[in-house]
Amino acid sequence: MSGYKEKLDELKTMLVRAEDFGAVYNFFFDHVASNREFIEASQRGKNDKLKEILKLIGTELLGKNCALTNLLMLKIRRDNLFHGGGFLNGCISTIIYFSDIDMGMAAINTVPGTGKMSFARISILPNNKNVTAATLAGNNGTLQ
Repeated sequence: MSGYKEKLDELKTMLVRAEDFGAVYNFFFDHVASNREFIEASQRGKNDKLKEILKLIGTELLGKNCALTNLLMLKIRRDNLFHGGGFLNGCISTIIYFSDIDMGMAAINTVPGTGKMSFARISILPNNKNVTAATLAGNNGTLQ
């Protein structure tokens, strides 16, 4: 297994168990996203449900007229992973999602120019054709 693959497995475990969502994102950027093999394995991808989830999270955090712009979604098919980022009302926003465990996380810099981040753990639950959000429960900048 490559170095990034081992770290990806560790990240997946952290994602499921974490109460400190910031630690999950720090681990992703410190140990996975900067790995050369990881970068080379990532290809442009599309996931409309994840795009809709980001918009819903943005609406919950930033208000009714939240716009998602410049979204770049990447995928690594063999690792069942989508990751990427864009802007929600000008706020830097990122997402990671493992399709094999139906779990991921989004992070939004809710106050541009500061380090203030809000996090949301996500799952995609089938509900016919539409994407909707359950009530989001927040605590210390986290949503689940």
